[in-house]
Amino acid sequence: MRNLLFSLFSIVFATNIIWGCLLEKSPHSVDSIDKLSTVVENARLALSQEPDNARYLKDLGIALHNLAREKVDGASKEAVIYLEKAVAADGKDFEALAYLGSAHAMLGRDSRFVVNKVRNVNKGLSYLVLLPISCRKKPV
Repeated sequence: MRNLLFSLFSIVFATNIIWGCLLEKSPHSVDSIDKLSTVVENARLALSQEPDNARYLKDLGIALHNLAREKVDGASKEAVIYLEKAVAADGKDFEALAYLGSAHAMLGRDSRFVVNKVRNVNKGLSYLVLLPISCRKKPV
């Protein structure tokens, strides 16, 4: 139980640090559910043309991640699917990796069974631990 609480605290702490870092560099800070739904539709349309495009996979995954943040049903599961594809397509995309870790944490949040909660939170934490410190601001 203590390990679970430590894992949850660690993932929240790491996500806040990484999230702040990513918001400075990411154009994906849309919060409105209506706007996010439009982004999801456009990304799905673009993916129908080029299904292996890493940028389109990432855009769709991030939009679904943001919908999951708003607790839209099924969004966290879809976000994990598309972000895993984006990371597989471009293994050096640390932004997609950070969103994937966060999406796994939200998938754990949305799971009904304790075993799935723990598994997904731990998986999310493992992705966030893999991130390099390179997204931190460099001293001036």
